[in-house]
Amino acid sequence: MRSTEFPASEHTQLLPGIQGNQDYIESGRIQCGHSQNASKTTKPDLAPLLTVNFMSFMSGVNEGSWSLLIPCLKSYYGISDHTVALIFPSYAAGYFVTACCNGAFVHYLGQRATMFLGALGFLAAFSAIMQGFSFPVTVAFMVVQGFGAALLTASENVYIAKLPNSTWLFSILHAVYGAGATVTPLVSTMILAHDLRWNFIYLFLSTVAFINICCMLVGFRNVKLDDKALQSSASNKISYKEAVFNRITMLGTIYIAIFVGIQLTFGSWGYIYLTEGRQGNEEIMGYVVTGFWGGMAIGRLFLGYLANRFGEKSLTSICNSMSLILVGQLWLSNDIVIVCIVFVVVGFLQAPVFTTAIALICKLLPRELHATALGCIAAGTSVGAAFFPFITGALSEIYGISTFPVVCFAMLAVMQCIWMILPDHRS
Repeated sequence: MRSTEFPASEHTQLLPGIQGNQDYIESGRIQCGHSQNASKTTKPDLAPLLTVNFMSFMSGVNEGSWSLLIPCLKSYYGISDHTVALIFPSYAAGYFVTACCNGAFVHYLGQRATMFLGALGFLAAFSAIMQGFSFPVTVAFMVVQGFGAALLTASENVYIAKLPNSTWLFSILHAVYGAGATVTPLVSTMILAHDLRWNFIYLFLSTVAFINICCMLVGFRNVKLDDKALQSSASNKISYKEAVFNRITMLGTIYIAIFVGIQLTFGSWGYIYLTEGRQGNEEIMGYVVTGFWGGMAIGRLFLGYLANRFGEKSLTSICNSMSLILVGQLWLSNDIVIVCIVFVVVGFLQAPVFTTAIALICKLLPRELHATALGCIAAGTSVGAAFFPFITGALSEIYGISTFPVVCFAMLAVMQCIWMILPDHRS
């Protein structure tokens, strides 16, 4: 896997394949946790910038598609929770392998071709799954969907990483991603409310993927992209083993893997819990899932600002503690109104967890360890995205969907314990 540098900022999003501007780093103009880009006067071209944000929107649309699709796939194929949960390790396998090989794609194909390959991967997977082939074929195309997600997500950040004011641009990119994840449950709810088949959800996804390719063709026309990844000489000299087995790296990897697991578990199994576990109206509960992603999009801007102002450690501890209390309420309450409110607020509170964790890890680790350590954490996210939703589905099959808040409570408790173990960089 190629060496990876991340743009230094308080809220840089960790995603596979980010290649930072090494000239900035070596000249001292970027330090982890402190961005000096604001002083630059150069402005990025608007067309490619808007295109990259639409690419992020496409990634979010993909992420938000799981919740209402799970009950549809169960009904269409006549399968159990345990069986339908196989889509998660399949998707994550495609994402994990592709993320690890992203550097090789860029090296042999160039950044532009890699970007379009990811977009085509999305379109191919959505178009194939829409046909309603047998379930094993659907699972196989989930690998292709993960392949597209990994390449497209990396390409978004390759471009943003080099721009002036990258801190603010990454915050916008992250919020647009959340907006995309908000749109899909909303559209899916409207499709199912009009008694249309689940295939129309994938028709919507395919349409957005096609529009994304068209936007890329126009937005990146005559735009020069760096085809060769920049290498960090410091990263090449440092021991891979020393970086991977660093205490901060291992704790950070587990912490973020669990967070991604919680996010995807809420976004996928949450709808089934609301409708089957709490007997909520199917259409209204679809909007509640939309509210979860919407709360996360808003929280990434608002709580991200507070974390930047008051410190990552304290704010994230408060958010995790409040989330624990609310998930406990989700577990114990039978009032559907309270359950729905809690569901949305948890999305808002968990919004800054990812970026604050990365910011803190950057400050705790020596700079020469960042590339390998953050690459390890990126791979860990795909493991969390596969393992925890799959376990939730397996337990649901054995003990019922009422285990959903129990699993989420346990994950949050472990997260908070790890966060308390991680030292504060100010100490």
